[in-house]
Formats: sequence, C-alpha cells, structure tokens
Amino acid sequence: MLYKRTSNALDRVTPFLSMWQEKYTEWNTHNLESYGVMDVMNMPYVLVHKSHPVIDMLRSNADILGCDIDEQPMIDKQCFRVSRQVLAACCDTLRRILSSEDCAEQPIARLLEG
Repeated sequence: MLYKRTSNALDRVTPFLSMWQEKYTEWNTHNLESYGVMDVMNMPYVLVHKSHPVIDMLRSNADILGCDIDEQPMIDKQCFRVSRQVLAACCDTLRRILSSEDCAEQPIARLLEG
C-alpha cells in the first residue's frame, strides 16, 4: 500500500520508505512528474504509466477519493488518464513525504534526491 493517511506519521514513513526502495527504484523527488508521464497537448490530463507511484497512491486512497483508478479505462493496457491537477497534488504530497524530517533520518532519503 502506498501512502495512506493514518494518525501517526512515523508509523507510515518507515514502511513507505522500505516499499519505495523496493518498488519505485526509477523514481525520485526530481522526476515524479516526468518519468512515466506522457504529456497530452491541449488536454486537461496526462497519461501516467500503470507502475507510477501516483497510480498506487490513487489506488490506496480510492475510498477517500470516491473513485477507483482500476475502474478507469487504460490506454494501450499501459497508462491511465490522470488530470494535471491530480498528478501535481499527488507528486507534491509524495515529494513532501520523501523530503520530510522523518525521511531525512533514513538512508534511503539521500538516494531519492538524485
């Protein structure tokens, strides 16, 4: 499960970092909005690869969002349409988590910066 709101930030940071290191090795704080994201000119959405961390974030929070990403049609069985606003909000949240003081104490945080 990717980041989901809980009452204690530290309870979710350590498992989050472990999962990130294993599952999202291609992504870091600098390429969240570019790697695995295809711009669709003049449209309010982008195409986001199914393995992108934002897709798992949307999946993990379907109950809060009232929308299940897995019920949305995929493009070429590889990408989902995600609004630019939702992508930006999710990437900002992920960036904030990965850059938080709790994460800064973990060795993986340094790897995510570059």
